[in-house]
Amino acid sequence: MQKKIMMGIVGLVILSGCSSKLDVMTADNVDLVSTNQTVYTQVNLHPDAARKKLFTLNYLQDGFIPRCTKVDIIEANSNVMTFKVAETGLEYMYVWHKATGDFQSGIVRDFGTTCPTLSNLNTVDQKGIKEGRVYEGMTKQGVLNAIGYPPAHVTPTTDLNTWVYWKNRFNKMNILFNSQGLVESIQD
Repeated sequence: MQKKIMMGIVGLVILSGCSSKLDVMTADNVDLVSTNQTVYTQVNLHPDAARKKLFTLNYLQDGFIPRCTKVDIIEANSNVMTFKVAETGLEYMYVWHKATGDFQSGIVRDFGTTCPTLSNLNTVDQKGIKEGRVYEGMTKQGVLNAIGYPPAHVTPTTDLNTWVYWKNRFNKMNILFNSQGLVESIQD
């Protein structure tokens, strides 16, 4: 009997460790979960609109949350961060995917306390960012802002000239850049 009780206690301790609060610190030492500062999306996000869910793997789903959208981070643990879009009140789950490495880095990459201007980008970049799409002639910075970062397990660095994105669990999209760093073709 004591062995069963001990095993139950150990199980509860393990489970509570999995759901403990996560401190999400930015480079300038701001905890995004508990800050009083406004938090913004850093890139366009493409959640599964029906399930109100997006993954750090960055599936390119049917939903669209524009970059620089004000959000409130409600809570975060080691696997899930819940946030609410300030303007609409819609809540989403931002879910860690094991293929993407560190969860906190993913959060800090996609959410922050500033909204950098992109006035130095070309008109094709501006169009792609506004629509959340990739077009030939876009720069790497334009693509990052339009559809987010490619998953690191298939595109380990953005210095590469081919970036691979997952549209969903089964379909990929390759973006090929030329030697000037502009989108040359999109293999959908």
